[in-house]
Amino acid sequence: MISTLGVQTTVGAAPAGIGELSYHRGVETLRLILAHRAGKTVTVVSGFTRDRRLMDALASELKRALAVGGTCRQGVLELQGDERARVRPLLKARGFTLRG
Repeated sequence: MISTLGVQTTVGAAPAGIGELSYHRGVETLRLILAHRAGKTVTVVSGFTRDRRLMDALASELKRALAVGGTCRQGVLELQGDERARVRPLLKARGFTLRG
């Protein structure tokens, strides 16, 4: 435990609110494709709802699990490199349906 200005937190704990996110919100079909951005290969995951908090949390988890960089913006998650084979089981484990 670390106490800073009267606020206690556990080292290594998830940020407040992330643990309570529900990834499965109705039926979402995500699309995995390979694209090129500025001459680099990226894996694009699209088809998310516009819930920014959900997308940010999922992007952080995937980037950490895959040890890659990436970004999420405008309902699209981009991961650096060709990570389609590695990201598919991670998304399926979270209840998403995948295409492509």
